[in-house]
Amino acid sequence: MPPLIVVALGAPGRAVLVRWALRETQPNNHELEEARFAKVREGRRDARVQTLRSNPVTDVCRPD
Repeated sequence: MPPLIVVALGAPGRAVLVRWALRETQPNNHELEEARFAKVREGRRDARVQTLRSNPVTDVCRPD
């Protein structure tokens, strides 16, 4: 077969493959993002925000 015909027949196949791959990955990405944001929200509830105070003599910062 001439290369032009092979390329012409292969282009629609590649387009279908790309569309299928995108449809398969979108739900997975959505689930992963939900799980990640849930973990971040839990961490914010549990973590206590501490402020740092600088010691002027030693120039070291330590929590209150």
